[in-house]
Amino acid sequence: MSSINHQDLAQSRLITQYTESTNLIGYLRALVSEADVLEQALCDLNDGRTIDTATGAVLDILGELVGQSRLYLLGNEVTYFGYAGAGPNIDGYGDTNNITLGARYLDLFEFQGDPSLQSDPEYRLYIRARIAKNNSKGTINSIISQLLFLFDAELILLTEGTEASFSVAIGTPVPLTIDQRRLITDTDLLPKPAGVRFESTVEFDSNGFFGYAGAAVGVSGYGTGAYASII
Repeated sequence: MSSINHQDLAQSRLITQYTESTNLIGYLRALVSEADVLEQALCDLNDGRTIDTATGAVLDILGELVGQSRLYLLGNEVTYFGYAGAGPNIDGYGDTNNITLGARYLDLFEFQGDPSLQSDPEYRLYIRARIAKNNSKGTINSIISQLLFLFDAELILLTEGTEASFSVAIGTPVPLTIDQRRLITDTDLLPKPAGVRFESTVEFDSNGFFGYAGAAVGVSGYGTGAYASII
């Protein structure tokens, strides 16, 4: 939402003989300064209600609207930053060049093994997953569309398996994050038809993945294409 600078707007509407009157300009800008404060508050209220911008209690409301709680059902499945040997589910420092590395810090009042609350970035991913599942029609095109949205992927390859199952390959320009991988392995939030399971899930580099000619658009051969990895 674009905001209006009321002080500049008021000054621009002065008639010509008063455009050099510093006293009048100062008085006018002071008079409408509170309108700028209110304008910013309204913009923040409007812009802070999306999944990407909402925080805290506002994000909780969005989660409630789609039926997704912030509470971890199993707190001990959460990976936190820590040094080797410090405990279970520990990961090290992050890397600005590789978002799959590293984990977040443990909150002061958060304990592994207990039900805990997701941080805002984690919670946003789960809200998106719940939205995708709520809106999926169960068709192949619908599932592919929702997975593209959920993982910010460039390519989704869905293969029908045996005994009511699918295999899915997720192609992204950057590796999936720890939270995205956990969403796949530890939850049932991925959109799919009732009674159908995901037999296997892999990820691959959509910028150049290994494959045989004609297998899919964008495949690369030996020596250039990167192999997919199982999630």
